[in-house]
Amino acid sequence: VCALANATAACAAGACAVAACAPTFGDCNGNPSDGCEVNGYTNPAHCGGCGRACAAGQTCQTGACVASACGAGLTSCPGGACRDLTIDPANCGACNRACGAGQVCNASSCVNATIRFSLTWNVTADLDVAVMTPSGIVINYAHQTEGTGTFIDDSFATGPETIYWSAAPPSGTYYVCAIPFRVSAATTYTLQAFQGATLSATRTGTHSTSAPSGTACSATSPYKVLDFVVP
Repeated sequence: VCALANATAACAAGACAVAACAPTFGDCNGNPSDGCEVNGYTNPAHCGGCGRACAAGQTCQTGACVASACGAGLTSCPGGACRDLTIDPANCGACNRACGAGQVCNASSCVNATIRFSLTWNVTADLDVAVMTPSGIVINYAHQTEGTGTFIDDSFATGPETIYWSAAPPSGTYYVCAIPFRVSAATTYTLQAFQGATLSATRTGTHSTSAPSGTACSATSPYKVLDFVVP
């Protein structure tokens, strides 16, 4: 049985293909086997049709590009909320396109995460999540990829900053740090560690002063908040 997302399906030469897209949707990636994946009413890269990209500072509303009241890199979603569609798991690639449990949004696509560490804080500041891997390599805003480990979003607001692994990570102990790169008032942070969709650990704390220049994450760092063991 052919059942394609947002499409009327057909069987052609022994393969499922798109016979017609549902209203407002389009098959924009050239792969008919996954149906009509783009909502042309809201997607700024395919607004009103495949390949019709909105200009910088515009959003796609009901299939038309309009000026956005949001700042650069943000899109006004229904309800007036400004969202970053490249990293927001509730609006990944388009408004209201939510990633599934155990996924993150990276480069506007939902990606499975085997483990992930997410850091948020309560006031505008520059905190940094960093992870020293079992091999001794640190993943952070300055070194954003190592193997299948990836850093997302160097936030200067309230986060989240996330480091995740898209495949099984190497066994060993991962030292996770919450570093106050620049704070001007008492800043309370929350670090969450996930294995797939399961919340494995939560750590909270408060930073009142900025870290010394050149501070790095390590097993002995004063900013280490979690030892996370992967069997």
